[in-house]
Amino acid sequence: MTEYEMQYDCLQRLRCQRDIQAVAIEISMITQSHYADICFVSHDKLIALELKLTYCEHAIEQAINYSQWGADKVYVVTPKKQITKKALARFQESGVGLLLYNAPVKNEVCIGHTYLPCRIDFSYPFEHVVEPTIKRPTDSDRYHDDIITEVKFLHEEYLKIARRACGK
Repeated sequence: MTEYEMQYDCLQRLRCQRDIQAVAIEISMITQSHYADICFVSHDKLIALELKLTYCEHAIEQAINYSQWGADKVYVVTPKKQITKKALARFQESGVGLLLYNAPVKNEVCIGHTYLPCRIDFSYPFEHVVEPTIKRPTDSDRYHDDIITEVKFLHEEYLKIARRACGK
């Protein structure tokens, strides 16, 4: 699995969650060099995700930057693997949340009397391991509101394209 495949799967599955108002990928966190892999809005809170196939210290630093630029909660997402005690301690001391990515479940759908593989998995794609405690600075309110507007705009644009593709 590539990081792009993980990102795409998370994006599709997050769009199916009832409490998520909007979701988008590759959101600029103010500077051109900082793009959150996924941002979503839930209960009017901005959540930024940094996806990594393997744990690395750099991911924590990126997530900390996202909180400085307006994200209410920041997480690093990595595939389900054994996380060391040292890595867990680093997440807890940094205030960055840790989510383990659950690969999609291969389902079958019954059409008539035939079972066919179904590639759609609507389940929540993460297991919460460490909840974020880092707080965004109050002087980032303007950035926070701008990023939420961007995520909602991109989400609506995606819905328009999807409706056109379906002929609606």
